Amino acid sequence: VSGIFRSRVHVPRELLQTLNRKEFESVLLHELMHVARRDNLWRWIQTVIVCVFWFHPLVWWLHGRLILESERSCDELVVRKTRDGDAYAQGMIKAARYALGLEMPGFSGMARHGLSIRLAAILKPNKEKDHPMLRLTLILITLGGFVISAGATASENEKNYYMLQT
Repeated sequence: VSGIFRSRVHVPRELLQTLNRKEFESVLLHELMHVARRDNLWRWIQTVIVCVFWFHPLVWWLHGRLILESERSCDELVVRKTRDGDAYAQGMIKAARYALGLEMPGFSGMARHGLSIRLAAILKPNKEKDHPMLRLTLILITLGGFVISAGATASENEKNYYMLQT
């Protein structure tokens, strides 16, 4: 998927030749879910936050978790809609095998981070009701709290600095 406001899904011909119809439909549905949810825009906002707070390990951890949760959420939607986790998992494995070593600027690409966790969740879905959006919301609230507290600490440090000078 490329683009933020006018997203496009790019499928390499070589990958098309390796996927059967069910695998292609499920992998394409996954990418279309990212487009519908505007994940590239949210990923861009995350990247800006990481650039501003690059020094804090919690920001890097949250960044990784948000990426994984975004992927898992799309995975769950695909499995729910297609009811064929096996075809989707096979399609993901073929796409990951194709994407190894490909890094193209401007494309979100195949998220290899947490791929084994995602495949396990697809092939052995949890029978309990899972709430990925609740997890995502809690992570975003935590990140927002961090940003607010970091801003308050910075302004307090500036006050102390000015007091020492006067």
